[in-house]
Amino acid sequence: VSAALLLGVSLARRLAIAPPLSVLVTVGMAICGNSAILALSPIIGAKHRETAYAVSTITLFGLIGVLLLPVVGRVVGLPDAVFGTWAGLAVNDTAQVVATGYAFSAPAGDVATVVKLTRNLAILPVLLGATWLVARSERSADPDAAIGPGERGSRLAMVGRAVPWFVVAFVAFAALRTAGLLDVPLATGGTLADLCSVLASLLILVALAGVGMAADIRAMLGVGPRPF
Repeated sequence: VSAALLLGVSLARRLAIAPPLSVLVTVGMAICGNSAILALSPIIGAKHRETAYAVSTITLFGLIGVLLLPVVGRVVGLPDAVFGTWAGLAVNDTAQVVATGYAFSAPAGDVATVVKLTRNLAILPVLLGATWLVARSERSADPDAAIGPGERGSRLAMVGRAVPWFVVAFVAFAALRTAGLLDVPLATGGTLADLCSVLASLLILVALAGVGMAADIRAMLGVGPRPF
């Protein structure tokens, strides 16, 4: 994540892409795709067009990853764990990582999901750091202006809303599964863990259908070349 952030900043300077667009694309690439972009956008005061621009860039490359990486992995003959790690690190948005991993194999999908959720945890320090930098910049621009409790609270509220709660849920269910608390037998047969597994498959299907419905390729192609 650190390497991706540094690379994004460096390339943005070389290509003369100014903040906040360069920051949104970089953070989306390095951490968790559209979730990071939408969480960071109000904190740094990005315009709607810049946010949409960054989302389009990240979504298009994630879509390419979903379609291309499993084919490359099969051709090269990557083991499941290696491919899952690659997908978890290389693809940007969480749903697209899940799609890429499970398109290769179920074990690869499991590894990709864990790697990606670990990446997502970096969103918290980045958002807190961005909040601090914006506040410091405003104080430098106007030393006599103090940030009031209400404004400070609103920024912290933005960070709180950006907490990746699906990661928290993931850790909670992993803990329940490890402790054997999901192995409760059901009257209809099987266990609670089996029922959760079936529900998880259905919900992943719904989530990925949503990703497809949101992928307007014509709109993405309208984005200029430099951010790509």
